[in-house]
Amino acid sequence: MTAKKPSSDRIDVTIFGSTYTLRGGEDPEAVRALAATLDARMREIASPDADPLKVAILTALRLADETRESTEGAQLREAEISGRITALSARIEDALRPAADAPLPGAEAARRLTAPSP
Repeated sequence: MTAKKPSSDRIDVTIFGSTYTLRGGEDPEAVRALAATLDARMREIASPDADPLKVAILTALRLADETRESTEGAQLREAEISGRITALSARIEDALRPAADAPLPGAEAARRLTAPSP
């Protein structure tokens, strides 16, 4: 026998004039806030005699576009940050390179003095 979830797992929300009973959700207040945001977004788009299904579809498309723009912006920022990290890492490596790898000051002048003239 399957145990039924307690009624406290149910959340009633109203979106665009219709009440929906939702089940689950870790944070009922967060679900209510999302529903209120969706309701407000649908009302922004709707005309007085608008078909609720069309309003829902247009709202979903707008939200999907905003999500796409946000994702693309985050990817661009991530690429920029990655480039900066790479450049800074190279500069740090150059600064920490052991002295044996770097030419000694005046070494080129000393080599010229001891080299035979052509």
